[in-house]
Amino acid sequence: MFGTLVGMGVHTVASSYPEFFLFRDCTSATFCAAGSVYAIVGAASVLAGVTQVSVSLAVIMLELTDRLNLLLPLMITILLAKMVTNFFGTPSIYDSYVHMKRYPYLEPGAIIENELADASRVMSKKVICIPATGTTIHQLEELYKTTKTFGFPIVEDLETKQLVGYLARIELKVALQTAKRHTGVDANTPVEFPKDYDITSSFVDFEGNVNFGKYCDLFVAQVFPDSPLSKVYALMQETGSQHTVVVDGGKVVGIISKKDLISFIDQSEDIPRKYFL
Repeated sequence: MFGTLVGMGVHTVASSYPEFFLFRDCTSATFCAAGSVYAIVGAASVLAGVTQVSVSLAVIMLELTDRLNLLLPLMITILLAKMVTNFFGTPSIYDSYVHMKRYPYLEPGAIIENELADASRVMSKKVICIPATGTTIHQLEELYKTTKTFGFPIVEDLETKQLVGYLARIELKVALQTAKRHTGVDANTPVEFPKDYDITSSFVDFEGNVNFGKYCDLFVAQVFPDSPLSKVYALMQETGSQHTVVVDGGKVVGIISKKDLISFIDQSEDIPRKYFL
């Protein structure tokens, strides 16, 4: 709309002052001040400011109009619109939507200024762990049905809670479905998560135990209780992990999810985070 109004204004000026140096070489006012061109350029600038997209937006506008002569004005307008939004620090509509919907997204390059905040202040101490041995198919099925946890730390036993690995919820579902299709496996079949899993290992060993080692992640993102929150944030953002296990001497003492981290940061006035205000 604004682009059309500007185009109409330029067209009026070109018609009234044809000898002006900007319009001196024009064959007609319509040729030099087409309202449609200003409308397209104006729409591109608005979209660039709202979405903060540059190159792909210019390509899309060129494909929509099929006019290669608009490439230069479109590029200039889009770059200027993006520079203005970056100068004022205005988030794009996508970042704003992530904030409104409270998606567990960690912004790259965020700076947490309060180094006194550590993992122990954010972690959840109620951790549902799975022992590496002594669990049955039925127990894992009940665990899957009765919980909504994204994943489960695998420990040597429930007393020492020495971390062995991590089993994502989706991997547990796949493992249970695979076990049901396997001959000789029932609800009471024991399940084990070996530390030294080998890709050549059979799904069911000679003792009748089901080997879920292939579904367990042995390289777990883990931090200490006194690890700075900035380190936890950087680790989860760079690795893309949904959860980080908190260990003390190898013992599982807590777990931190992205939602826990975001909720804590949002509630802490002394730990600002861009786009999540």
